Amino acid sequence: MDDCLLLVLIGRTHTRRARVMPGGTGPSAGGTPTSGPSAQAGPDLQPAPALAHDLSQAGSPAELAARLGPGLAIELAAWIKTALVNGRGRVLLAASDDVLGQRVARQLTALGIEHISRLVPSGTPGLSGDVHAIPLVVGGGQDGPAGPLDAGHMGAGHVGAGAVGADRLLAALGASARLGQAVAVVDAGALVTIDLCDRHGVLAGSALAPGLGAMLEATHNAAARSLGTQVPLVARPPAAAALPTGNMSLDVADAAVLGAVHALRGFVRYQVELMAEASGLYPRVLATGPDAALLLEHDELIEHVVPDLGLIGMLEAWRRLNTDDDLAASNLSPEELEDELDTRLGAGLTEDDDA
Repeated sequence: MDDCLLLVLIGRTHTRRARVMPGGTGPSAGGTPTSGPSAQAGPDLQPAPALAHDLSQAGSPAELAARLGPGLAIELAAWIKTALVNGRGRVLLAASDDVLGQRVARQLTALGIEHISRLVPSGTPGLSGDVHAIPLVVGGGQDGPAGPLDAGHMGAGHVGAGAVGADRLLAALGASARLGQAVAVVDAGALVTIDLCDRHGVLAGSALAPGLGAMLEATHNAAARSLGTQVPLVARPPAAAALPTGNMSLDVADAAVLGAVHALRGFVRYQVELMAEASGLYPRVLATGPDAALLLEHDELIEHVVPDLGLIGMLEAWRRLNTDDDLAASNLSPEELEDELDTRLGAGLTEDDDA
């Protein structure tokens, strides 16, 4: 890789980003856990501060696009222009909802950013006509075609194509690639999701629950509606240090936070145990997402809290694309190989109909 690679992963509450320098071999900053043993050495992944935004209340794709606005793309464009080395590099983008990825990519293009490609689940509608999208193959076993980017045939049986967002596929890919064995990835954000994968990255199954913010809002609404009690709408605690102490409280706001936090911790522990028993995989457990440290940093079930696990998965996806077997076995010259990669990745994203 002669040019730097810029990774952008857009979620509903945060956007994570990182720069990968050419030929980097140092420790992976994105893989450094906030708890537990040291992460394995990896490429020179240089994360930038996450960008906070809140799209968790948006429902339809149209509502997502309307809520997004241009602010995120403007901030990303400024970072991209400063992060590129001598103006050279590629932008690899993924999103929890591909409508977000499409929207931001088009906005970035309008702001003068070139060489953008998107990682999307293979079942995403309209994918066949999108030459700038790189499919993350979804489909159990041999059900899905092996494309230029094969994320371990992620998905199984009853899991429909496109049912799992690119952010979760990438986090699972990053975890399985780093650990080389069965892993359960807990992603704590707007939702708390648990994705169980075998050592090859094949997704065996998932479970999900409302995130901490949604649970606090639901407690507020349910108390007012069912009990006639005015439980204040409690904001998400900013850090674990801000959580109420003890296991009960006479303060109604603290009691609401304790109930939500303990419910989610119990969900994670019980669900991982059920998944392990049902699958026979008995995985190692990693946590990621904006609320992972807040909820799970000191939970003995969690081996690592890895904030940038999705970015690690993006980098692994890039590696798989660039070491694709058919290219490795080809007789293409270096110039022809570069042209082929340009074709597969897309040299840019042209403006077309709005999402």
